[in-house]
Amino acid sequence: MKGNKTLRQRKEEFVRHFMLTKNATEAAKRCGYSEKSAYNQGYRLMKDDEIQKMLAIEVQDLKERHLDDLESIVDAMKDEALGNIPGHTAGSRVKALELLARHFGMLEDRTKITVEHQEEWFKDLADEIKDSEKKEHHLN
Repeated sequence: MKGNKTLRQRKEEFVRHFMLTKNATEAAKRCGYSEKSAYNQGYRLMKDDEIQKMLAIEVQDLKERHLDDLESIVDAMKDEALGNIPGHTAGSRVKALELLARHFGMLEDRTKITVEHQEEWFKDLADEIKDSEKKEHHLN
């Protein structure tokens, strides 16, 4: 390794590179280890308890960020499905309903949906989604 970095800084750098590459050898190379020693150094670093703790924290943070992103996407699909976004078509609303139904496990992945647009049917389905959200919200 190059530079006057502390051991902690070098470990943090390795963790950053590992999170990007998902490869210990590549992360070691990016940290400045030679091509010849990168495999052994990557293996050694992955066995380090402090690095394992840092990786666990990074993985948890990543999961939380993805969960926040997923919640935003689901909220946007709900707005689309319920017609809360002006100017969108019935087709886009139906697609949003389909995606929401799949997300909540109401449809299997292989289920094919064909819809003849009938305003009454669409309104009833939107009302059902609202009711199910209220029930889900009360359970949390």
